[in-house]
Amino acid sequence: PPRHVVASACAPPQLPVTARGKDVFIIQSLGPPVNDSVFQTLALADALRRSSAKRITAVLPYYAYARADEKSASTNHAHTRRPVTARLVADLLQAAGVDRLLAR
Repeated sequence: PPRHVVASACAPPQLPVTARGKDVFIIQSLGPPVNDSVFQTLALADALRRSSAKRITAVLPYYAYARADEKSASTNHAHTRRPVTARLVADLLQAAGVDRLLAR
Protein backbone atom coordinates (compact mmCIF):
# COMPACT_ATOMS: atom_id res chain seq x y z
CA PRO A 1 0.00 0.00 0.00
CA PRO A 2 1.16 3.57 -0.64
CA ARG A 3 2.83 5.42 2.22
CA HIS A 4 3.11 9.16 2.67
CA VAL A 5 6.07 11.15 3.96
CA VAL A 6 5.71 14.81 4.84
CA ALA A 7 8.90 16.84 4.64
CA SER A 8 9.43 19.93 6.75
CA ALA A 9 11.80 22.82 6.17
CA CYS A 10 12.81 22.67 9.84
CA ALA A 11 13.85 19.04 10.07
CA PRO A 12 15.45 16.44 7.85
CA PRO A 13 13.02 13.96 6.27
CA GLN A 14 12.36 10.85 8.32
CA LEU A 15 10.98 7.83 6.53
CA PRO A 16 8.24 6.03 8.51
CA VAL A 17 8.79 2.78 6.61
CA THR A 18 11.72 1.22 4.80
CA ALA A 19 12.21 2.09 1.14
CA ARG A 20 14.79 -0.66 0.60
CA GLY A 21 14.30 -2.28 -2.79
CA LYS A 22 11.10 -0.33 -3.58
CA ASP A 23 10.06 2.02 -6.37
CA VAL A 24 9.30 5.33 -4.69
CA PHE A 25 7.69 8.51 -5.96
CA ILE A 26 8.30 12.02 -4.67
CA ILE A 27 5.37 14.27 -5.55
CA GLN A 28 6.35 17.87 -4.96
CA SER A 29 5.52 21.14 -6.61
CA LEU A 30 8.53 23.42 -6.85
CA GLY A 31 6.46 26.53 -6.25
CA PRO A 32 7.13 29.46 -3.91
CA PRO A 33 9.23 29.51 -1.84
CA VAL A 34 11.12 27.81 -4.67
CA ASN A 35 14.48 27.36 -2.96
CA ASP A 36 12.85 25.69 0.06
CA SER A 37 10.83 23.38 -2.20
CA VAL A 38 13.90 22.39 -4.24
CA PHE A 39 15.94 21.74 -1.10
CA GLN A 40 13.18 19.64 0.50
CA THR A 41 12.95 17.54 -2.65
CA LEU A 42 16.73 17.10 -2.76
CA ALA A 43 16.87 16.13 0.91
CA LEU A 44 14.06 13.60 0.56
CA ALA A 45 15.62 12.07 -2.58
CA ASP A 46 18.94 11.76 -0.77
CA ALA A 47 17.27 10.11 2.24
CA LEU A 48 15.52 7.63 -0.05
CA ARG A 49 18.76 6.88 -1.92
CA ARG A 50 20.59 6.28 1.36
CA SER A 51 17.81 3.91 2.44
CA SER A 52 18.47 1.83 -0.71
CA ALA A 53 15.33 2.58 -2.70
CA LYS A 54 15.28 0.60 -5.94
CA ARG A 55 14.20 3.53 -8.11
CA ILE A 56 13.26 7.12 -7.23
CA THR A 57 10.87 9.05 -9.46
CA ALA A 58 10.27 12.76 -8.86
CA VAL A 59 6.86 13.96 -10.03
CA LEU A 60 6.92 17.75 -10.29
CA PRO A 61 3.57 19.23 -11.40
CA TYR A 62 5.19 22.67 -11.39
CA TYR A 63 8.86 22.70 -12.38
CA ALA A 64 10.44 25.93 -11.19
CA TYR A 65 12.98 27.62 -13.42
CA ALA A 66 11.71 25.74 -16.48
CA ARG A 67 11.26 29.01 -18.37
CA ALA A 68 14.37 30.78 -17.13
CA ASP A 69 16.50 31.04 -20.24
CA GLU A 70 19.86 32.52 -21.07
CA LYS A 71 20.89 33.81 -24.46
CA SER A 72 23.93 32.25 -26.01
CA ALA A 73 25.49 33.45 -29.22
CA SER A 74 26.26 30.85 -31.84
CA THR A 75 28.90 31.02 -34.54
CA ASN A 76 26.44 32.30 -37.16
CA HIS A 77 25.45 35.27 -34.95
CA ALA A 78 21.96 33.90 -34.43
CA HIS A 79 20.77 33.84 -30.84
CA THR A 80 19.38 30.69 -29.32
CA ARG A 81 17.90 30.13 -25.89
CA ARG A 82 18.79 27.32 -23.57
CA PRO A 83 17.28 26.56 -20.14
CA VAL A 84 20.23 27.04 -17.83
CA THR A 85 18.66 26.89 -14.37
CA ALA A 86 16.21 24.13 -15.32
CA ARG A 87 19.18 21.96 -16.30
CA LEU A 88 20.95 22.82 -13.05
CA VAL A 89 17.93 21.72 -10.98
CA ALA A 90 17.70 18.49 -13.03
CA ASP A 91 21.42 17.83 -12.42
CA LEU A 92 20.97 18.43 -8.68
CA LEU A 93 18.01 16.02 -8.56
CA GLN A 94 20.06 13.39 -10.36
CA ALA A 95 22.99 13.89 -7.98
CA ALA A 96 20.60 13.49 -5.02
CA GLY A 97 19.47 10.12 -6.36
CA VAL A 98 16.45 10.76 -8.59
CA ASP A 99 16.36 8.22 -11.43
CA ARG A 100 13.39 9.61 -13.33
CA LEU A 101 11.82 13.06 -13.51
CA LEU A 102 8.25 13.74 -14.59
CA ALA A 103 7.60 17.45 -14.99
CA ARG A 104 5.08 19.60 -16.74
